[in-house]
Amino acid sequence: MTGPPSYEVVVYGATMPGVAAARNAARLLDTGRILLVNPQPGWGGIGGVGGQNFWDCRYWERNGRRWLLQGGSFREWYRSQGQAYNTDRMQQTLREDVTAQKNIDILDGWDITATHLDDADLLTAISLRARGASDSRSKQIQGAVFVDASESGRLARHAGIPHTIGRQDWSHDSRQMAATLMFQIQDINWDTILKHSGEGEEYGTQVDERSGHRLFWGGAKTVETASAMREFGETTPRMQIKPFNAAEHDDGIFWLNTLLIYNVDGRYHRPNTESVETASTWCRSEALRRGQQAIDSEAFIDALQSFPGFDDVTLVRRDDGTPRTGETLYIRETIHATTGQGQFAVGRDAVENAGVGPDSGADARFYDTRIGLAYYWLDNNGYTKDLKSDGTELEPTANPVYLPYDCLTPARPQNLLLPGYAASISSQAWFEVRVLPNLCVLGDAAGVAAAVSLQQNVLPGQFTADEIAHVQEYLETECNAILNKQQSNSNPDEPAPTPIPEVSTND
Repeated sequence: MTGPPSYEVVVYGATMPGVAAARNAARLLDTGRILLVNPQPGWGGIGGVGGQNFWDCRYWERNGRRWLLQGGSFREWYRSQGQAYNTDRMQQTLREDVTAQKNIDILDGWDITATHLDDADLLTAISLRARGASDSRSKQIQGAVFVDASESGRLARHAGIPHTIGRQDWSHDSRQMAATLMFQIQDINWDTILKHSGEGEEYGTQVDERSGHRLFWGGAKTVETASAMREFGETTPRMQIKPFNAAEHDDGIFWLNTLLIYNVDGRYHRPNTESVETASTWCRSEALRRGQQAIDSEAFIDALQSFPGFDDVTLVRRDDGTPRTGETLYIRETIHATTGQGQFAVGRDAVENAGVGPDSGADARFYDTRIGLAYYWLDNNGYTKDLKSDGTELEPTANPVYLPYDCLTPARPQNLLLPGYAASISSQAWFEVRVLPNLCVLGDAAGVAAAVSLQQNVLPGQFTADEIAHVQEYLETECNAILNKQQSNSNPDEPAPTPIPEVSTND
């Protein structure tokens, strides 16, 4: 008799960092068997099946030059797809990047029901079940190294890693950042958008040099003053319209990021008795359903048409007449792995006070173990609709932060890597690290680390300086990663992405 299928590396989550991890491990292991488990109805996580179709980028301005500090998989996808992209094509690209590696198997539409650990507290296998409501198939998969690249942290939680939930590390509760339901619109008046654009005006606009797609953002004045906005907010106590980001999906069709949904527990797809504040918290599927109902209401359409240039805007609809939305929510936060001492590998001080180079700043201690750079604003969309000051208003970071290898490794089990939302990064440091270019940096490093672990026969959680040096070498030579601030291969003269910081509702 044969036992359960066995793999060298098992990656959970076909998110962007999950795809980066799987293909990097496959390339370096060559003939090693890799499994990618995808629990979602599509690929790319929030940046694909979730509908969030632009890269949140921020250039570092230093010595008269502008540096884009994330390389590797992010830079490859950014160059090929553009900053504003078609989510269907992006999902296809991600899947093709995986299937091009002949040693990767894919399980689409399966999710974890249990994890199995041995006496040494190492992950040995996961139990899976098909996600279809009428599908009773199940299986068990054995593995040597596991990677949780999910937005839910489900594998990490089932494996029993020490962690905090949402803002638990600095607040009195465990709320997670507000979620967004992405949806498509058409029939905007671009001439009016341009008329209301510019310094001190309603909008900022840009045409992406790579894809030719249009981007625009803003709307704060309308959100603050339009009566229809106030009326929508009064009828939907768990939701709020925020100043938006819009990026063109295809000719005249835009994905819109404007509807915030509060008190969503992104850890769970279905109702769960462990949910944060169970009486009032929605799981992802319930929040998705409620959000879809809300955007299809007369009150919401009235509010939407209050924005200049939106007078004739309509929702794009599927063949069955329902609005075309993301098939999963844009979740911003779930869990954060802690170290054995209850701390985080990356905390607020490291990102707020990051230095200009290896010998300065609070992140200088990460330099020797760095696996990439993260840079963005300390940006969030709040935790509650009514609370206007809850500790989330932080000053913009001045410099990028070195990401240390330790942010990928939980205290236990030591054969698990965390390039997804469960990474060991505190809630407030997560305000910066959570955007997709930074997560791709973590995904690249996790895939390389998984391969080095198997090549060197050392558990990821037991890496010494020697193994980390191997990871760094592979990242630079094989993945075109950027590990140094002001590094020459960051190509400061290539077309600049549009900086579109999300606007916190607490501002």
